[in-house]
Amino acid sequence: MTNRGKRFVTLDLRKPEGAALLLQMAGQFDVLVENFRPGTLDGWGLTKEALWRAQPSLVILRATGFGQTGPYRNRPGFARVFEA
Repeated sequence: MTNRGKRFVTLDLRKPEGAALLLQMAGQFDVLVENFRPGTLDGWGLTKEALWRAQPSLVILRATGFGQTGPYRNRPGFARVFEA
């Protein structure tokens, strides 16, 4: 029930082909939810500016276990930490 009405796809964003496909598909997105460590998408060339060029009204939600800034920002956040 939680995922009813959602569509899912799997891409390897580490590869240029995967990143290019995401940018191509982004024109159809309203919201992008990502849960990588801070800076991961940027390192793959998928900066917020690149995503907004593909879809200017895109809402980007970055969900991490320890936030985007601060001393623990690079620690992985697992389900129990994230859900807390």
